[in-house]
Amino acid sequence: MSRTVIGSTLEVEGEVHGAEELIVQGRLKGAVVDGKAVIIEKSAQVEAEINAATVRVSGGLDGRVEATERVEIDADGRMNGDIKAPRISIAEGARYKGHIDTEQ
Repeated sequence: MSRTVIGSTLEVEGEVHGAEELIVQGRLKGAVVDGKAVIIEKSAQVEAEINAATVRVSGGLDGRVEATERVEIDADGRMNGDIKAPRISIAEGARYKGHIDTEQ
């Protein structure tokens, strides 16, 4: 599987398009459109609208997420924004503020 990594020292602003896995370790501000999988690692801070098949949040995310398969917020994850996905997992210890819509 193809992967793209936004490293821990990088800051990206704008729209990211692509049908491969995106791993964010640094900062991303803008939007992710048509992603296969978006992984927001512990060191990451993301301010974005995300549209992907799956999203996993271990770092910080401010923004709206729409996933066709699943959204996971890990124990260290913190998210502020609305989620629309058929399956959602929020681990004990995670911080989440927003609305959840599981209807597709």
